[in-house]
Amino acid sequence: SIRSKVELSVWDQPEDINLFFTATCQDGVSYPGQRKCEGLKIGDTASFEVSVEARSCPGKHAQHMFTLRPVGFRDSLEVGVTYNCRCSCSAGLEPDSARCSGNGTYVCGLCECNPSYLGTRCECQEGESQSGYQNLCREAEGKP
Repeated sequence: SIRSKVELSVWDQPEDINLFFTATCQDGVSYPGQRKCEGLKIGDTASFEVSVEARSCPGKHAQHMFTLRPVGFRDSLEVGVTYNCRCSCSAGLEPDSARCSGNGTYVCGLCECNPSYLGTRCECQEGESQSGYQNLCREAEGKP
């Protein structure tokens, strides 16, 4: 049967993901946040882009399924979501890195300081009273 409206519905959406829809309707214009097109005629085309965002990271090798279905049609699309909760950069850890003044681990472009060390490059030690170090360790000028 011919329909003048197409709307996507979601079945079994996992609780820990957000879905973002963008509809491109017969006028060729993209409508972010919209999951339907109306006023369609024979030969018109509507397309949908769906982005998936994880809100949390489930256990190892978790995979969740959900279904996208145009309302009133028999067609459906099953989507499998596999979570990648570990960045590949975290495989190249540099413990006691020179980039972190030897006082922290360099991982994914940032220093994770050893206990009692502070600063972007772990260059400051807690409790040091030298004013030179204090200025280096400020979050911003005028802040403690």
